[in-house]
Amino acid sequence: MHFGDRRAFVTINNEQGEVGRYMKKLLDTKFAVRKILLLMMIGIFLVGCAHDTDESGAIYQKSAIPIDFGIESRTDLNGDGKEDRVRVIDRCDVGSTTIIANVNGIDVAIKDYRGYCESTVTTGDLTGNGKADVLLKRATRGTDSGTVNISILHLEDTGWVEHPYNFIHNPDIDLEQPDTFDDEGYLGATLFENDGKTMVRFISFRDNDKSQNTVKCTEASYCEDGWYIEDIKMIPDFFSDDKYEKLLAPLYETENVNEEKTTEQNPEKVDDSVEEFSMDEIKELFFGEWKVTKLLGFTEIQNDYTNYPEGHDIIGNHIVINEDVFSSEGLEKYERYQCEVLDPSYEVSPIKERNLIYNVSEAIKEDPELYDWILNYDEFQNLNIRGTRDGIKGKAPAVDILISGNKQFVILTMDCAFYLLEKE
Repeated sequence: MHFGDRRAFVTINNEQGEVGRYMKKLLDTKFAVRKILLLMMIGIFLVGCAHDTDESGAIYQKSAIPIDFGIESRTDLNGDGKEDRVRVIDRCDVGSTTIIANVNGIDVAIKDYRGYCESTVTTGDLTGNGKADVLLKRATRGTDSGTVNISILHLEDTGWVEHPYNFIHNPDIDLEQPDTFDDEGYLGATLFENDGKTMVRFISFRDNDKSQNTVKCTEASYCEDGWYIEDIKMIPDFFSDDKYEKLLAPLYETENVNEEKTTEQNPEKVDDSVEEFSMDEIKELFFGEWKVTKLLGFTEIQNDYTNYPEGHDIIGNHIVINEDVFSSEGLEKYERYQCEVLDPSYEVSPIKERNLIYNVSEAIKEDPELYDWILNYDEFQNLNIRGTRDGIKGKAPAVDILISGNKQFVILTMDCAFYLLEKE
């Protein structure tokens, strides 16, 4: 029996004491009608005691909130059944990341974290209360470790509140178990579903040794006192055979480490308009040399590093995407965004990001096709790129590449700005 079992056992014992007192009263009752009523009350009481008590000791109601992922997520933050937004903005100029909760079209909660970039959010109902929780992942700049920092938050009234950072050890697991999120160097984290319950998966370096290809996979569920460790596995050859993508994939595509198969997507979340891209399609759509031709616009909040309203001075610069290398070294004036990713793997995300371009460039308003798309159909899918960068396997490039939902436009995004790419 683990921690949660013991807590549940004490609770049930107390409840059984109440049942005993009811039974004694029943035996002392002379009238049949009263006996029947008391039996009905006992039955209702026992059903209520047993309802939705999981093995961690928490009362977990299965939630209909689907898992979502990206730099912006659409979800229900306050449990009112309406769609809210969570978006994350990297402000590399001031060395911070901003996470914003938008409820009913209003930014109600803003929280800053210092010193991080390449941030994403993954949302899902971890507590079973019908409200989305947010896993915020922030990559550390200026190091070659490829590690990320992780926070798990939820919205309370008009403020972000962080869940505990501590783990609750599982006595049935022999492997070393971390005490807090800060104990290990994490390569990534994601949310996944297990038997209708949303949980967190952490991927860390084995023994914090960044030179190894074997990593530790820790899976944990929410408990009021922290995160109860459900399972720990060692995953060999993590940076080969697409294990990085399989174990850290967002949504319901995350691989089950025990069954070695991929969990089916939630049918309620599947969008028939979002098709999977074959490698041949990716080659046709993306491979080649791309020229930065136009500034499209900005996110709602610009950081100070972006030269608003002109954006970065990269018009005419180049990006190379092919089978052997991804290169942004053609961004001539911006060394911080120049990188070369060798032996890259490419995958188009099934997630659609919407309404990211809040402030449209004035020049684009003169292009009816582009302007109409941004105004009415600005749907994106990410080109996920992983490879060997700065000697570290599995790393992403310093910039992001997007494709419009209609496959007409390929977009470069850096900081808070969006640029149109045209193939040379």
